[in-house]
Amino acid sequence: MPLDAVADNRQRLTVFDDEVRLEVRLRRLADPVAAGWYSGDAHLHRTIDDLRTVVLAEDLNVTFPLTYWVTTSASDKNQAAIPPPEPIAVAATHLIWPRNTEYEIFAGAG
Repeated sequence: MPLDAVADNRQRLTVFDDEVRLEVRLRRLADPVAAGWYSGDAHLHRTIDDLRTVVLAEDLNVTFPLTYWVTTSASDKNQAAIPPPEPIAVAATHLIWPRNTEYEIFAGAG
């Protein structure tokens, strides 16, 4: 839908001292998936459980959360429960691939 079609739906609202309840229904301006484009994020410091909501809220088609996060040569900050290496379907067009590693070495051992 062209942007000028959206501009035609403008309405003026004047608010004084009274409480006003306004409901605004949003419409998608573009559908990248229909045009062959998919969104993703390969650097997520979120748990798998958090991502089930995040991928839908941010409309991310594929995500690669950092399940392994190596911060020193002696220890790491891995997620507590790492699922098996297979896609986790959140919706028909949204999935999580739970295998990703970030090597961010801040200090060596000793």
